[in-house]
Amino acid sequence: MPAKLPDLTAPKIYNSLLRCFRRDDKAAPLFVRIQTVPGLWVLELAGPSETWSSWLRKVRRVLTRHKATLQDLRAGSKDYTLHVAMTTTCGLLDVVIPPSLSELLSETGINLEISYQSE
Repeated sequence: MPAKLPDLTAPKIYNSLLRCFRRDDKAAPLFVRIQTVPGLWVLELAGPSETWSSWLRKVRRVLTRHKATLQDLRAGSKDYTLHVAMTTTCGLLDVVIPPSLSELLSETGINLEISYQSE
């Protein structure tokens, strides 16, 4: 069987993080406090040029593993958001958010923010 060729049209994630603003330390140790921005806590979720499919697997795994903690953090958090930055050759209309991720975001009270650049 021939080797599968990479999908050159698939989005590449170049930045992804879960962020929230809090007045307390409840987000630690899962999140890291950003000292230069008061109240900002961040959980990094992507390495450079990660594929869309591997990013989806990783994010679903992290959200599922920490679901109870993330649900608790929704109370008292402002701007509780999953930020995703990607490059794509097809445009944003071809990016499909699977129901499993949508459900996890809804159950944990996390917003979704997508930004993209065309390659």
